[in-house]
Amino acid sequence: IMYPYPSIAFLFISFSLANADYADIINEYKPATGPWYIQTQGEPWPLPQVYESDPYEVHVVDRTYFHFTTNHTECSILMKAMSRYQLLIFGNDNPPNSERTGTLNAGGKHQIQTVEIKLLDEADCNDFPGSRMNETYVLNTTLPKHPVLEANQVWGALRGLETLSQLIFEETGTLKLRQVYIHDWPRFSFRGLMLDTSRHFISVDKLKETLNIMEHNKFNVFHWHITDDQSFPYQSVVFPDFSAKSSFHPVKAIYRISQIRDIIYHARDRGIRVIPEFDTPGHTSSWVKAMPEIGVNCSNDVPPGEVNGLLNPFIKMTYKVVGELFSEVSRVFPDQYFHLGGDEVSVDCWTDNDDLEEFITGQQPEDFESQYIKRVLSMVRAAPINKTAMLWQDVMENSKDIGKGPGIIQIWKGSSWSYFDVELAVQKGFDIIYSSCWYLNYISYGGDWANYYVCDPEKELDFEPILGGETCLWGEFVDDVNLTPRLWPRAAAVAERLWSNKNITSVTEAARRISEHRCRLVKRGYAAQPVTGADYCF
Repeated sequence: IMYPYPSIAFLFISFSLANADYADIINEYKPATGPWYIQTQGEPWPLPQVYESDPYEVHVVDRTYFHFTTNHTECSILMKAMSRYQLLIFGNDNPPNSERTGTLNAGGKHQIQTVEIKLLDEADCNDFPGSRMNETYVLNTTLPKHPVLEANQVWGALRGLETLSQLIFEETGTLKLRQVYIHDWPRFSFRGLMLDTSRHFISVDKLKETLNIMEHNKFNVFHWHITDDQSFPYQSVVFPDFSAKSSFHPVKAIYRISQIRDIIYHARDRGIRVIPEFDTPGHTSSWVKAMPEIGVNCSNDVPPGEVNGLLNPFIKMTYKVVGELFSEVSRVFPDQYFHLGGDEVSVDCWTDNDDLEEFITGQQPEDFESQYIKRVLSMVRAAPINKTAMLWQDVMENSKDIGKGPGIIQIWKGSSWSYFDVELAVQKGFDIIYSSCWYLNYISYGGDWANYYVCDPEKELDFEPILGGETCLWGEFVDDVNLTPRLWPRAAAVAERLWSNKNITSVTEAARRISEHRCRLVKRGYAAQPVTGADYCF
């Protein structure tokens, strides 16, 4: 296995224009009649690393007697997954696909009643996924008696179950399973999806649905940008005024700790880590609204009752509040990583404020954020928090010196700045994840997923190895109503780029499979939008 907001608009648009020919492949392929792309049947997404398949050989699946078997009955995550996929494959939420026809051998050779699941290591069976989770698996459905799914850890078994479910399809009233040999593992160990729940509140049910679909695409990190300027929906025990005063609604638009833990366990059962982000010292107007004594007002032009502020990095009270809040958050979120933000800090807010003159005299503007980030980094790395920090790349540009790693720098800008930031971050001992070309809140006509598909983080940065990548959906124009169709299957293009072999790059081949995958998601009950032109889901 291989281990290795707006202000971005012009950067992302320049990337899209540079790669417009890839989207054009989808937009301009218009046969006179019928679908633009003929869907595949029983082809997996993302594509496995080693995938040996005879397109004319299939098994018949016994609807009545099929079941999973395993000797690892004490592994709660595996047992729940077996029940989940049994329902997914045979339940009412996955209706028959009997209308579709294809070239496969209609008879099939063997009737499958069982799939055996073997784990080589049960150590993580009842634990949380982490940075060293092993997602390798081997799936062999060519065996004469029953297919076998073998994985080093339960996380690989989860990925193999998803692949198996995608290999099963219905034709002429019969469930069929492709005969394949698969040896699979992720190209990158970090494959994330970021959601912003501050600009619009996203319900717990919709967050769980997103985690379900992430499992179907083999994402393994949910980066939760839980607070920002606009609202503070996290209901803190130590500082209840944050959500009481700065959420959109103090009862209906908050995340209680019990709900957050429910989401974390829902993610764990699907092999997905949950990493919180509390962005500071910028994007903190909601903090300042609730607790003015730790903030600086950046403008006198805001209407009465409104706040446009940053945290005050020069007073002890700020660090006391941040430390106590982050200690609480670290107890709620078990993952080793904690995202501290650090992006888009308006230094002018500090330098132009007369109340701060005594603090800033004799200092350079870049010193201010450096001092804050270094202090918070030390706080987060030490007891009782003991976390590894993630930061946006801005800290490499705006800060004179934030010290050395360990930690992760998230690259989100698409210009030459990124090359400098990556080099500096690596020199200082930080790992890299890449997001620049995967901002899904920017939408365009037609097959824009193709641009996400061809973007390769190692090629874009001209650097390897990196830890992985992450697609981001900022929430200014997204809520429960349009979250799922905005994300899916566009995010699936990123999922395959982060999982599959780097040489899998054909947009036209991928178009047939992503069309099937989109319909697969629709059959599973998700409002995934069409992305390959004229088509129909049977």
